[in-house]
Amino acid sequence: MIDYAEAAVQQYPPLFRNTLGKRMLDKCYEIADLCESANNDFYKKAKIKTLDEANKSLQRMVRRANRTYFCDKKGNRRQLLELHKYTVWSDKLVELGKIIGGWKQSVASQPPPPSQKR
Repeated sequence: MIDYAEAAVQQYPPLFRNTLGKRMLDKCYEIADLCESANNDFYKKAKIKTLDEANKSLQRMVRRANRTYFCDKKGNRRQLLELHKYTVWSDKLVELGKIIGGWKQSVASQPPPPSQKR
C-alpha cells in the first residue's frame, strides 16, 4: 500500500503533495509501524484498536482526496485522486481493515496472557 500511495501522491500538485499528501503518507507509515508493534505484542487489544483507528483515519483522507478538485496549468478542473486510483487504494484499505478485524477476533477469542509478575 505504501508503494502505491507514494506513486499516487507524487502526481499531486505541490500544494496538495506537501499538505494532504504528506499527511496521507505519514499515516501509511504509522500504520506500518503499528502493524509491526501489534505483531510483537499480539495479545494487547489497545494496539490493535489504535491500528484500526489509524486505518479509518487514512480511509477518511483518501475519501477527502477523491472529493478534492484543482485547476491544472491549462485551467482544466481535475480531481486530485482519480476514480481508478481511488478504487484501488480504497480496496487496499478495505483489505487491511478485514485483516485487522480478523486480528481483533483472534485476540478476543484467546485467553488472557499469563502475568509477567513472579
